[in-house]
Amino acid sequence: ETDLNQTIIEGSIFNYLEDSRNLAVTKSFLSISAEPSEATDQELLHLQANEPVSIMEGIFFLDNGTPFEFSHMRFHYKYLKFNTFVSVH
Repeated sequence: ETDLNQTIIEGSIFNYLEDSRNLAVTKSFLSISAEPSEATDQELLHLQANEPVSIMEGIFFLDNGTPFEFSHMRFHYKYLKFNTFVSVH
């Protein structure tokens, strides 16, 4: 059972989880790639037929290990920049 309503959905679902459920999104799995653009990519992103599209997929997990959100984004390659900080124990 859930008490989600339009106000919560229009705001930040992440803040709602932290404030009302004492849950937080603490981990994510990200996959970043590029592939040849499709006709829809070319139309919506103003890409030429020979230009690639960037793709980022992610699964976001709550601190109790529950998968919470899956996202799939396609965007113009000029906006693709990936940075990471790695801590080795």
